[in-house]
Amino acid sequence: MVVSPQVSVIIPVYRYSEGLRDLVSSILSDPYENKEVIVVVDEPSEAFYRIPEIRRCQVIVHEKRRGKVSSLNEAVERSHGEWLIFLDADVIIGKDFVSKAVRYAESSNAELIDFIKLGTSGNLIERLATFDYAMANLIFEASSRFLKRTVFLDGAAFMIKRETLKRLGGFDQVFSEDLELGIKSYSNGIRYSMSNITVYVRQPSDIKKWVEQRFRWAYGMAEWSFRNFFRLIFYVLINPIIIISALALIVPPVTSLGLFYLTSAPIINNVMMLYMINPLMKFYPTLLRLPRRDLLFYLRAASVLGGSFAVSITTYASVLRHYRVKYRAYDLLLYYFLYQPMLLLVYLLGFAVYLMRINVELNWKVEKG
Repeated sequence: MVVSPQVSVIIPVYRYSEGLRDLVSSILSDPYENKEVIVVVDEPSEAFYRIPEIRRCQVIVHEKRRGKVSSLNEAVERSHGEWLIFLDADVIIGKDFVSKAVRYAESSNAELIDFIKLGTSGNLIERLATFDYAMANLIFEASSRFLKRTVFLDGAAFMIKRETLKRLGGFDQVFSEDLELGIKSYSNGIRYSMSNITVYVRQPSDIKKWVEQRFRWAYGMAEWSFRNFFRLIFYVLINPIIIISALALIVPPVTSLGLFYLTSAPIINNVMMLYMINPLMKFYPTLLRLPRRDLLFYLRAASVLGGSFAVSITTYASVLRHYRVKYRAYDLLLYYFLYQPMLLLVYLLGFAVYLMRINVELNWKVEKG
């Protein structure tokens, strides 16, 4: 007789989440029987207590803020499952999610299971944010396929064996506890697998909330990057697939730099002069008034921008098609010309604030000290 492993589904909440009721309902209605649902909440609001499904869960309440990391570690201590599934309260799961996750885990021979994460397809911000998740999935998928380990981890939804998490020492008191767990799993040779199960993560509904969320991510990534700087450099050097897969996230600047280098080569300049600038002058004699050096500069600039745009848009469209994400043609333009520059500025700000050691309040990520 095959005994189904016990699964503990752990959901951390700060005050209240609009999607919490649907998430808990989906888990409780899953036919997989050998499961427990643990909801750990800091400073719960009145709306939290009005969720009827909460009564069927094990609820850990902190009237004062403890922080997400402390909440997660406490929930793990109180759980009983052989497998632990961690879900953020804003995640949307599909039918029979727990059943499918357990089947995949039992057949994969992995200790750390990841899920494909995509954003919701609502307003413009939500649609464009979905592109970020699709691009990030490439890194996780490449790590799963070629390395069977991962340096990175997105904590919105993942599954790990209890004994494995215990061996890794649980969650550390850092802002990006998921990234920290990922690099610890790599250092300890934990077997990682990216499943074919998709979950959807609700996105901020307005630009202010989007900036606040991405700023928190940037600050946490800065802390994680400098905390593990030498280890990261070493892992990238011995496993180039990490940086190769990550290039999809930085296609525009990488493409632009590459094209700028190519168009700066003397042989390329001569070819452009011979086959592009000289014919243009024949058809448009007014161009003769401009120095050829200026014409070459403008042509190089156009080549760099046009080439970067073409490569980037093609890459985005291919990745979105791979993950079956529906999008509108103009979404690609907005993502390239508007969303990515804004995202870069927010991330630079997050890194700058961390480096300048400015004390900031970043929601409930870590315990107040």
